Amino acid sequence: MGPHVSADARIGWSLCAAQTISVQQELSSAPRETFRGKYRALLFNLKDAKNPDLRHRLLEGTLCARELLRLSPREMAAEALQQQRSEWRQKRTRERIRPDWRECGGFTTTLFRCERCGGTESKVHQAIRAGRMAVDRARTYATCTSCRERWEV
Repeated sequence: MGPHVSADARIGWSLCAAQTISVQQELSSAPRETFRGKYRALLFNLKDAKNPDLRHRLLEGTLCARELLRLSPREMAAEALQQQRSEWRQKRTRERIRPDWRECGGFTTTLFRCERCGGTESKVHQAIRAGRMAVDRARTYATCTSCRERWEV
């Protein structure tokens, strides 16, 4: 740094260097199998221009190096990206839940192929086997719409 750099900038650079050293020390103590993934996640999220909050939290000291390394890549992501991912999950959940599941006892799909007739359209439904064992569970069945063959999925 030259003589024309302000004192505030020098303090900022020294804080940045101190945080960098502490992150490096914490990262070097991470288990070998998680080192590469953590390093890549940190590199991507700290360099991301759309994620200034993570850098500011780290430099201000509100997020220490140990806490930073405990964050998952999803938690490190920018707030806008986290919001978008949440919306995607909600949309996919709405698409997966079939409103006719309870009414008709299942839904029709082409995911399975009938071994008897070769048909690809089947109705998927769940049944709970009532028995004496405490481990009885709901089972998922598919029924061919052509020949009415039924099998467990």
